[in-house]
Amino acid sequence: MFCGECGAKNKKGDTFCSECGAPLVQEENHENVTNVAKKPRQPMSKKNKIIIIVVLAVAVLLGVGYKIGSDATSPKAVAKDYIQAVINQDGNKLYQYLELEGDKTFVSKKIFTDLISGNKTESNIVNYTITDVTYGDSKLSATVNFKYTTKGSSSEKTDSVHLTKQKDKKFLIFDNWKISDISAENMVLQDYTIKVAKGATLTYAGIAVDKKYLDSEQSTSQYDAYVLPQVFTTATTLKATLANGLELEEQVTPSSYYKTYTVSFDEDSLSEATKEKITAKGKEVLTTIYTNAINKKQFSEIQSNFEHGDLDLSKLETSYNNFVSDLSEATNTLTSIEFTEISIYDLTLNSNGELEVELRVSYDYTINYTNWSDEVETHSDSDYSYITVVLAYDQGEYYLTDVEDLDDYFSRY
Repeated sequence: MFCGECGAKNKKGDTFCSECGAPLVQEENHENVTNVAKKPRQPMSKKNKIIIIVVLAVAVLLGVGYKIGSDATSPKAVAKDYIQAVINQDGNKLYQYLELEGDKTFVSKKIFTDLISGNKTESNIVNYTITDVTYGDSKLSATVNFKYTTKGSSSEKTDSVHLTKQKDKKFLIFDNWKISDISAENMVLQDYTIKVAKGATLTYAGIAVDKKYLDSEQSTSQYDAYVLPQVFTTATTLKATLANGLELEEQVTPSSYYKTYTVSFDEDSLSEATKEKITAKGKEVLTTIYTNAINKKQFSEIQSNFEHGDLDLSKLETSYNNFVSDLSEATNTLTSIEFTEISIYDLTLNSNGELEVELRVSYDYTINYTNWSDEVETHSDSDYSYITVVLAYDQGEYYLTDVEDLDDYFSRY
């Protein structure tokens, strides 16, 4: 050990220098401190390294996730999705923008998508580009402007989508922007009233209208009034089946100007199925009547063709007998007739609830006649006339109860 004062070498453990008497303790303490300071640093544990790496990775993921979420919920992204849905006429996506509440029986997603699909037309927009986003009302509203081109045109057109910021956050942290150009207020009508003949059943947009929608205050002795809570303001199919089995079908377009609709009763409102059933029945009964009248059959011989339940056929019997008599007295003798085309010209309901249908009847016929030389000749031709059939309804079928205006004159010219 060397003295710090004179540099003389001393024995280990000496307290004072043997040459100059200077204390040696301070020298030893300094040496210890120096030795401690120079002690090598311990390496970081593997566990701590993993913790730091995980924390840094989570921080990066949160940052990236926030950026992605922020971009995905921005006015530009929301507007882009909306524009694409409009171009594609995507009913599923467009329905989400409505955010409907309350009774959705007649404003369901299925009804909406069916309406969109039924009115779908090919989009004219070929491509589009979002140009800029402008904010207003202290960034509570936004306008996304875009340019687009259409088929057959090279010139650019401009349009915009408007959005409003909602109070609630999306996923708790992101701004929640909603399209204001499409809303339930613009596309849905509240409390749509339909009036129909007493006892009729209704189907709206393919949905049976339940009796719970029947409004007794608006209903009368002649009409039932149904109030539908919500309907779309687009052309929709309305079907009504009257108590006499007549099926009516119409296209209605609810609006704030037409909040009440009364089901009309005329040939234009008949469903195609009902028209086909009535005209088929008309051809059947007219063929039966003419064929048997030509052969001068008694009504009792053909009555079974028209019997059903307790139907009163007295009027039909009188009409048939008069027709047979008129044919017998005609100057030209009808030998055959074939009905080629029958259509509904007019119809009404009589006091018994039976359907009186005026038919426009086209036919081919053949007659025998005596010429000026007292010779019997044959003539075939085509013609048409208007004949009324009276039909009763029971369990999905129509039954003849009377017939009027049967044509008994057939020209030889």
